[in-house]
Formats: sequence, structure tokens, C-alpha cells
Amino acid sequence: MITPLSRPDVLAKAIALREEAADGVQEWGHTSFENERLQIEYLLRQGQLQAAHNKAQMLLERAKATVPKAYDGADFDLAMAHSLLGLVLRNVGQFPAALNLLSTAQKLFEAINDERGQRMASITLNEQGSCYHNLGHLENAATKYEEAIDSLSNLGDLRSLAASKGNLATLRMSQGRYADAIAGHKGLPNNKSFQS
Repeated sequence: MITPLSRPDVLAKAIALREEAADGVQEWGHTSFENERLQIEYLLRQGQLQAAHNKAQMLLERAKATVPKAYDGADFDLAMAHSLLGLVLRNVGQFPAALNLLSTAQKLFEAINDERGQRMASITLNEQGSCYHNLGHLENAATKYEEAIDSLSNLGDLRSLAASKGNLATLRMSQGRYADAIAGHKGLPNNKSFQS
């Protein structure tokens, strides 16, 4: 995956290549979905929030209109479309709407019932926690972060686990629970854990 590497030049090239490949595909399917998803993520990283919102809204509508078993992974793409629009809405400060979409995405990912679906369900829990944190509902945020941490611990996803633990530690600081915040930040994996 290129997006976590913070290399916008590489991501832009990958998007261009995907667009070129997608032009050769006439039917809607996973390749078309991935092309749209990458474009939305690129727009988000570039701060083009209105364009990202418009594209994410259209992608969700397209995913909803697709028969669930129309192609392999259509159910995952539907869940991802909900999650992606939720992320866009969180970025523009529409936290209640983002929470609704992220909650739906979580349920859809859980219904897939494989490791990839469970991982993404856990990531949506973390995003829900961030929405609650932004709304000032700190206990709800803590609950979501803790649920994400429990789930990610079982999945062995150290990067996402560290993000959730970091978010919970930051939340504890917002609550004035400084000892918990320090303990939470000390419990984060070091960079060597991410190198393989």
C-alpha cells in the first residue's frame, strides 16, 4: 500500500496508472472501485475536501447500486465506500454524519467475517472514537478506542494498534488523566516493530 508512505509523487503516478488501466475496463468492478478510492484519498491528502466529498458521495451511490455479489469483493467495496465518505465527512467537521457512515461501515465489515473485514471494522472503531473526541464526547471516544485496541491486538496489526493507543493516550490527556496519558504513550511500539 502506497498511501501510508507519505509519497504524494508515487501516489499520483499510481493513480495515473490505475486510471489508464480503468479506462480499458468497461464494466464496474473492483478495479474501477479501487481507481475511484485512490483518487478520493489523493484529493483528501491534497486538501481538496469538496472534490473528495463529491467523489466519495458518488462512489457510495455507485457501490449501493451494485448487486452485493456482482463481483468478488463487492461487499468489501460497499463497506469501504461507507468508511471513505465517513472519513471525508470527519475531515470537513460533519462528525454526526461521519459517525453514522462509520458505524454502518463497521457493521458491513464485520459481516464479511474474514481477517481483512475484521481489521477494517477495527479501524472504523478508531475513526468513530476520533469523531466522538471531536464532538467532546470523551467517554464514548474512549470506549471506541478501547474496542479498537482490543480487536487490533488480536489481529496483530501493529500500525493501526499504535494509532488507536496513541489516540486513547491523547484523549486521556484531554481528560486531565495525565498519568494514563503518559502510560499510554509509553506503551506504544517503537519504530523497529514496524520494520520487516
